[in-house]
Amino acid sequence: MVRRVAVAVGLYVFCVVAMLGVGRHVHLPDEQWGMSSYGGSLTVSLEQMMGRRLTTDFLVDYASARALADGVDPYAISGGLIDRIGGPEWPVPTANPHPPTMVLLTLPFALVRYEWALAAWSIAMVFALVLTVRLSGARWEVAIPAGLALAVCWPGAYGIGNAVPVIGLGIAMAVRYRDTPWLAAAGAALAAAPKTSGLLILVPFVLTFRWRTVVYTLGWMAALAAAPLAWFPRVWNTYADRGLDAIRQNAARVDNGAILNLGAKLGVPHIVTGLALVGIALLIARRSRDVFWPIVWLVVAALPISWMYSMLTFIPLVVHAVRRGGRVAWVCSILAAALAASSTPLGSWPTWVQPVVVLLMAPVAAQAGGGEWWPEWHRWRTLIRPRECTAASTAQG
Repeated sequence: MVRRVAVAVGLYVFCVVAMLGVGRHVHLPDEQWGMSSYGGSLTVSLEQMMGRRLTTDFLVDYASARALADGVDPYAISGGLIDRIGGPEWPVPTANPHPPTMVLLTLPFALVRYEWALAAWSIAMVFALVLTVRLSGARWEVAIPAGLALAVCWPGAYGIGNAVPVIGLGIAMAVRYRDTPWLAAAGAALAAAPKTSGLLILVPFVLTFRWRTVVYTLGWMAALAAAPLAWFPRVWNTYADRGLDAIRQNAARVDNGAILNLGAKLGVPHIVTGLALVGIALLIARRSRDVFWPIVWLVVAALPISWMYSMLTFIPLVVHAVRRGGRVAWVCSILAAALAASSTPLGSWPTWVQPVVVLLMAPVAAQAGGGEWWPEWHRWRTLIRPRECTAASTAQG
């Protein structure tokens, strides 16, 4: 295990140094388009891995991390924080919408200049995609090309400049190591650090009496939440003020592809859309006799802010369902992948196509489970009504 980790770290460092070195001497075709989809997904992906001066989602987290390291409010207006570090011009009018736990994950990358940090981050996300496929049950000879393909195609080319692959990796770890509580807890914490809604994946652990994993996860999250206080004691206060306001403003954007946003455009209140999504998740759970994968589906389906690269969170779900050989899972996964890859990462198409992709993942979730995440309801009845259950057992005896 230690040897494998050492080899992976060495390979990662080599890739970062090599890509930065190559980037100094190579001019890519269509490089003038920057992060625009006009340049193609391969160009966008390589530019990030070569450490170009680009405006990525990672830039906002990087600017907040630099501010945190300097004892400055990391939830000031992002455009001002970017100017403060001499980053590429990007007048973002809101604060960082990600919680302090995500800023903390970005902090090690803030030790170097932005271009180097972007290369290191994006290559780390490629490694995360490969490892996600691998931990979900695929062999290395499948996981490596699959992860690389995801990284250089839409929407993954945008996703490696974001924290979404971290969430998928956390989910894959939580499932793979479900019988090793501290590792499963580390995965659950990774899934929740970028977006606290990821804590929903603790629900299956609670329902199946995996209490140690729940306790360890809460411990991991408490440590991640407390650490930023050492640099800026009011970090959670400012996040609750400006960060949550940024979430509300981003949720109202016309190019937000979330189902909740689409429902609002059609005149459906968020509460109605949310209840409908919960109802679908319950139907999936009943059909598959599994609560984990319906929760994973719900975590993505109920996001208030969602872009097409948010669909990368479904990677563990798709791999598990396809490995089980369900024909419906194969058909829906192929169609969803085609729609995600053929749509532009941002703009009008994702706001209408993305909900279709999410709904296609519902039958995939129904075929991903194998019963190992189905609660033992009689144990819950014992907890809720111990006297009645004890009396019934005595009578039967």
